[in-house]
Amino acid sequence: MDDDAVPSGPVLDDEQFRRLAGYGEAEPVAAGRQLFASGAESYDFFLLDTAAVDIVRDATVAEPERLIYRGRPGDFLGSGCVPMSPSCTCRIPGWTRRRRPGGR
Repeated sequence: MDDDAVPSGPVLDDEQFRRLAGYGEAEPVAAGRQLFASGAESYDFFLLDTAAVDIVRDATVAEPERLIYRGRPGDFLGSGCVPMSPSCTCRIPGWTRRRRPGGR
């Protein structure tokens, strides 16, 4: 699946992004960091400021790991916002800043 064919998130206009950003603090995260992994019972709300996140379906005996969703700058993800299953992992493919409500 090429980059353009990977599903992405809902599009926020500048005002929506600014309002959501006001609920959290910017936090730099390094490439390769996992935001959540398979088996997580819950995860934070993420507003992507400058880069992307990949959600991959974990490898199984029958299939290799597969990219199923790419969050791009301006996207957000959180419980119910993206396709999830118990066998999905979300990680940062490159340097980015994200916002977490309350700055936790």
